[in-house]
Amino acid sequence: MKKVSYMFLIVLLLFAQMAVGKVDAAVEGDFIYDEVGGQVKIISYTGGANVIIPSTINTYPVTEIGDGAFSNMLLESIVIPNSVTTIGVSAFQQASLESVEIPDSVTTIGAFAFKQNQLKAITIPPNITRIEPDTFQAAFSDELQSIEIPQGVNFIGFGAFANNKLKNIVIPSSVQTIEHSVFNSNELTSVDIPEGVMSIEGATFLNNHLTSITIPNSVTFIGGNAFQNNRLEKVQFLNSSTHVEPTAFTNQMKNGHAFEGWYEDEHFSTSWSNTTPPIGMAIYSKWSPGPYNVIFEDNGSDVLIQSQFAFYDEKVTEPATPTKAGHIFEGWYSDSIFSNKWDFVNDTVTDNMTLYAKWQANDYTVQFVTDGDSSIPNQTVAHNGFITKPATPTKMGHIFEGWYEDSSFVNEWDFTTNTVTGPMTLYAKWQVNNYTVQFATNGGSAVTNQMIAHNGLVVMPTVPTRTGYTFSGWYQDAALTQPWDFTNAKVTATMTLYAKWVTNSPSGNTGGNSPSIPSEVTVNFEVDGGSVVDKQVIGYNTKLSQIAIPTKADYIFEGWYQDRELTQKWDMTTTITSDITLYAKWVKNNESQSEIEIEQPTIKLPFITFRDISNHWAKDMIEELANQGIIQGYLDGTFHPNEQISRQHVALLLTRAFDFEVVREIEHFADVPTSHVYYEPIRILQQAGIVDGVGQGAFNPSGSLTRVQLAKILVNAFNIEVGGESTFKDVSQKH
Repeated sequence: MKKVSYMFLIVLLLFAQMAVGKVDAAVEGDFIYDEVGGQVKIISYTGGANVIIPSTINTYPVTEIGDGAFSNMLLESIVIPNSVTTIGVSAFQQASLESVEIPDSVTTIGAFAFKQNQLKAITIPPNITRIEPDTFQAAFSDELQSIEIPQGVNFIGFGAFANNKLKNIVIPSSVQTIEHSVFNSNELTSVDIPEGVMSIEGATFLNNHLTSITIPNSVTFIGGNAFQNNRLEKVQFLNSSTHVEPTAFTNQMKNGHAFEGWYEDEHFSTSWSNTTPPIGMAIYSKWSPGPYNVIFEDNGSDVLIQSQFAFYDEKVTEPATPTKAGHIFEGWYSDSIFSNKWDFVNDTVTDNMTLYAKWQANDYTVQFVTDGDSSIPNQTVAHNGFITKPATPTKMGHIFEGWYEDSSFVNEWDFTTNTVTGPMTLYAKWQVNNYTVQFATNGGSAVTNQMIAHNGLVVMPTVPTRTGYTFSGWYQDAALTQPWDFTNAKVTATMTLYAKWVTNSPSGNTGGNSPSIPSEVTVNFEVDGGSVVDKQVIGYNTKLSQIAIPTKADYIFEGWYQDRELTQKWDMTTTITSDITLYAKWVKNNESQSEIEIEQPTIKLPFITFRDISNHWAKDMIEELANQGIIQGYLDGTFHPNEQISRQHVALLLTRAFDFEVVREIEHFADVPTSHVYYEPIRILQQAGIVDGVGQGAFNPSGSLTRVQLAKILVNAFNIEVGGESTFKDVSQKH
């Protein structure tokens, strides 16, 4: 019972020393949040693609979605509760949202809040007064098709709705400032700028489809590129003091025409000098038919195809048929996905355009020459395509070394980088196996082993000798029934040839009968003062399965040797063909002492405790083991309960607590000499089969144990039966 108690305390303390502490932020379900002044701000989210934000967390209302809380996530839907009043900067930036309903309770939406999503429609809450920069900017997704801006908004920030698909927009009369690029790169066909807007900054309506615009009286400034790249035919000014930047209305576009500039009359008699217009002035765009640029994207043609110019509704001249190595030309297409083939006879030009060359890659046959037992089917591979690596072929007595593109095996084929540019053949390269041929002389003189290639011939060795016998040939079986033919028999595996002997007659001549081979041999054990080990009688030409470990007072058993001088250690894999004797080797145990009984007075030892464990959860267990002499502290009266434990200290602790039996021979570790302070406890656990080295003849005594290594040691030490299933997520059944 006492041993079980010690076992429990030791396991608990050792594993406790390996524990790692962790402190989590405030978490409610999948939400990480801050609570300040009785209100909750969502900081981040760890859940799935469909999000429902709760109205309360831990009884406090959720009032704010923090900066970047859901940014760069793959969300499918989001529900925002009516308790939220603030949506922070970049809160949902690049979150893959296709729709969102912003509750009327929201009064503030930060810059970039819904940037780079796939939103198609947005209704801005009625209490919003500012739309911050890039709030709904779509970058490369170009999805937003409608937007409702409430009355009360007075400021629309930089790029707020840029790069979308808005076709029309109602700007409320409360708006006073429209910053740079707000509606840049949309599809607006018309827009009413309300009285009250004081400035239209640069690129505000750049790259749209506007055909006419009226500039209200309140506007005093129009920035550069503000209406550039539209389709404007007319611009009406209502304020004579409006300042217009020179590039505000340049570069208008119209199918089949070239823009020639702005004029102050519909008859294009007086060009507009881009000066401040008088009250009520209108300007008109002038156009002339112009050529379009037709570019030929040849997609890798061997010869560059020159571009052409064509006027509106004219035809393109078909260029000479291009060529491309390894491909067949299939025509010119007006789109890069090759869905609309261009008809040079009937199709006409209506705008600048690009025609794309379509190619069909040639297919090539790849053959495989295996020169082995298995065949590999041919493959058909497109030009510049990759060969699928086939199954590894086989060949009796050989090792496969790879595929080569030449029969001389100079250039190995790389299936991950090499591509096919024509019909080809790959060749399998093989390395022939080499086998060891041993010679069992059955009591005769030794014969050196031979290394023979697969299907090679054994070289007949020098005839062995044996006193009292005449050599009678080599046989491929121990029973000496199948003679070996050195002229024709081929080697196909590692093998042993057996010498046959004939007993000499008294006159020196050979007898007429074959020698008698014993069916059994005897192995004797010389223990040199140790406990008796019984002899073993085993079959001829077999191996010892195991040998009992002897004991000897004040000595450690070091192993069995095949000579009395103890220089040749016995190899348990050796086959035995005659009677032998094995000799025990002993090493003096320096720690052994003669037992002398001395009557001593009873001394009451002081109770051991440590000054750094007074409030520790394991205090009682530590003190119990310390007072039993199993564990010790430091000279300064501390224990260091949270310090990691080393391999040598675990050995010392277990040998102090328990007795172990020797079950195997000693193994010497290079880093644990007999002078090592922990040599004895490490030796005891090693011979008890509890611990092993870490490889290359080392034990690493001062190294720390992992939890799995400690678990293995404790299972071995306490003879725990292994079985059942692990419930730990990081410990599989194959661990």
